[in-house]
Amino acid sequence: MAGRNARPIEQRLNDGSYIESRHGFATPETSKLDGIPKKPSSLTAVGYEYFVAVCTYLIENNMLATADMTVLIRMCQTHEVVVKAQKEMRKGIMVKVKRASGMATEKNPAFQLFKEYSELLLKHEQLFGITPSVRARIKLGEKKEDEDPLDKLIRMQQSA
Repeated sequence: MAGRNARPIEQRLNDGSYIESRHGFATPETSKLDGIPKKPSSLTAVGYEYFVAVCTYLIENNMLATADMTVLIRMCQTHEVVVKAQKEMRKGIMVKVKRASGMATEKNPAFQLFKEYSELLLKHEQLFGITPSVRARIKLGEKKEDEDPLDKLIRMQQSA
């Protein structure tokens, strides 16, 4: 009897079922990504374009780890909904709706969808330090270029 395949460590860490003594030592949250991951199947072209832009920014600042991928994909899906709602809102804030009593005018449902998902997208962006206010408060991750030990020694001697 073959049984089922083992779940990935990242999934166990995300759902809280990771036990170090049973699953071994693995900390994907500390493993930084060096390149843009492959396209998640749940994203459309609009979401993937946003995914690439955000990944590029986070990788340049050494801030993207494998454990971030779930939240990042959710953020990109939220971005897709915001873009779709924007397109729908171009028809106008008020739209005509067919009712049993005749035509009526009401607020475009895309307006509420846009408002809710824009707030959610902003919260996701704040989690990743993408917004200007959060970026000003946090120190960005160290750049990938390693500092020359000789330069570090000279700077320490000059400051002494």
